Amino acid sequence: MISVEAVITHRDSVGSLDTIDIIQGLAGLQLVPANAARLLRLEGGVQSVASLPLAATARRRITREELQRWLDESPFRLPEDPFNNSFVEELTFFGGSYRVLPGSVEGSAFLFRRLAAAVFRSGEWDAQDPFRREAMALALATLRLSDAVARRAAVERGARPGVGALVIPTEGALNALKDAVRFREDELDELLGDLPRDVLEPLTQEIGLPLTTNREHLGTGPFYARPLLQINGALIVALPHAVLGALLHALVSLAVRHGVIERLASTFRLAVFHSIIESLSYIECPRLHPPLSDPPEGFADAVLSLDTDKVLYLLLVTDPLNDYDGDVIYGEWRDDELRERIEARLLAAETELLFNPTPPNAVLHLIVMQSIGRAAVVGFGDRLEPVRSHRLVMSAAELDVICLLEGGRQLTLWQYARAADRLRDEARVLSFSELDEFDIYRENRSYYLSDEGRPNMVSMAVGGGANMLADVADRFDFHGALGDDGRSVVEVALLHGERRIPIYIPYPPGIGRPRVLVEGLALPIWVVAPERGFEARYRARCAQFADLISYWLWQITPDIAPLAESIAESQDKVVFELELVEDDAWFNDTPAEDDEALAWQVVARDRIGMTVYPAVMDRLSGPTNEGERDIVAELVRAIAAVDGSVADDDFVTAVVDRHAPLGQKKKLVTFRQTNDPRLDDTGAVPQSAAS
Repeated sequence: MISVEAVITHRDSVGSLDTIDIIQGLAGLQLVPANAARLLRLEGGVQSVASLPLAATARRRITREELQRWLDESPFRLPEDPFNNSFVEELTFFGGSYRVLPGSVEGSAFLFRRLAAAVFRSGEWDAQDPFRREAMALALATLRLSDAVARRAAVERGARPGVGALVIPTEGALNALKDAVRFREDELDELLGDLPRDVLEPLTQEIGLPLTTNREHLGTGPFYARPLLQINGALIVALPHAVLGALLHALVSLAVRHGVIERLASTFRLAVFHSIIESLSYIECPRLHPPLSDPPEGFADAVLSLDTDKVLYLLLVTDPLNDYDGDVIYGEWRDDELRERIEARLLAAETELLFNPTPPNAVLHLIVMQSIGRAAVVGFGDRLEPVRSHRLVMSAAELDVICLLEGGRQLTLWQYARAADRLRDEARVLSFSELDEFDIYRENRSYYLSDEGRPNMVSMAVGGGANMLADVADRFDFHGALGDDGRSVVEVALLHGERRIPIYIPYPPGIGRPRVLVEGLALPIWVVAPERGFEARYRARCAQFADLISYWLWQITPDIAPLAESIAESQDKVVFELELVEDDAWFNDTPAEDDEALAWQVVARDRIGMTVYPAVMDRLSGPTNEGERDIVAELVRAIAAVDGSVADDDFVTAVVDRHAPLGQKKKLVTFRQTNDPRLDDTGAVPQSAAS
């Protein structure tokens, strides 16, 4: 507990200054990634200053030096834990892609995605349902506000949180941050559009709040349920990192008021379950369907494959939202019998699996517990007798991160569980986050940390979760993009796993026709397969050519950028519609019926129809990139045509020579089936002699 006298003394030391300006300054500093590890100090300062009454007359603004000194002397400054979350993410929602600051609530972005799926995509509530309509308005308004704050402050997705000392930027930059969190009435009306201004009331409060001196309320107290301050007709986003968590709480509270909390708990569980099955598919753990009794009410379960001789038993437990208190954010999920019910189900499922006519050699228990902000403490003891199967316990949000980073490694969870149990057989382990522990494990695929003697106690350092989330952001860069239809917003992820290559595909992958997005220009460029049905064997070919074309569009970006800027004045996208001429020559060495390789035409103001013939394979299968140079030339001409111009031959040649010089630079390597793939075997020892 922090001394109330110390907080009052510290607060009153700036009581003669412009308190609104101080609140804006403290809120703005929370938008600086370098200050991530100092959020509680800044948020505590906001809450203490917000308890002061508004002055009747104008007062002097605090100087940058005074603000630095006041924060250095803050009673909230120690101890400050490392920031263990993403600093900023983008959420794809109706109407756009919205930047949010997840704050200290781990998995808050993941939770919003699952809650949105439960409310808006489950079919449980139709579009005219009062709960759904109010939830939609509240979510849209909050996301628009959060996105506006982040964009005003130029906080880009993927920004890594800092770990160092508090940073106060220059006076000009600090003033810009102050402006980023303040919205006049006209600015708010423009931002909300057709939404009523009072839609944000569940997240808003007036200045002059009760003084917060309980350090336990920093991050979880009443202010975090209403992080927006209404002051003199303006709205100040006082705690930017608390907005997303407050939205989650407000949506659940709305369900309580509408009497649909049980329906929300059920649809949320189903949404989380589907997400887990999808996550496990990334590490190639397909779902099995052995005979298994139904799980108890409130649980969901599944059996998945682990290698050829083991299975993973998934048991999902979500917050039933019983007795949810709309006045308390981040309350408690209480169930005194939860551990016993979980362990009873694990034993029952394990018995059924092992007594199956074709039993597995081993079972890994994966217990996934997921709430919507409420905390649940369930202490599990030793592994369950008599089999003592390995067991993992984590949230769905943590599992999602692990699976994304471990894609294709089917035995990841099995190996991790074995290593974790081996460590616990020898030492006491203190870990506050599964991601913190997994981050340590993944470095060497073990807990071998040093050559010193074997420890009898291990404490997992906080911060590994932030490392893993940052790696996910770098590898996938999830965000929403305008779809190729010009109406929808599509969630996309990096195709090549590197931010420097801004080529994306819709997420999750493998659904629908191949579509590839190229960013980095003034407008998005889509390369898409036809909407009409075509034989399944052509899907891979379409995907290959979409990948090929998108790669070269990215490569020639510097030269076509002026054309893209010109097109962007009247269009919001460019779409290359691929059409592969169906012919068996794609799949064997029979000659193509037509010698033409590639043709295109502008079919709409923002669309290029590109027809690819089997003869293109002859051009692409040569020893040099001559065929791909031809494609690059046609891409330049096609982009120019959309701009309403004709590309000069000299310009086209220069672009091709600059980015695809004649030689070995190829995106697509092809071989004829009749070609002999062996290297020159002159002088080689005959196989019979070598053997």
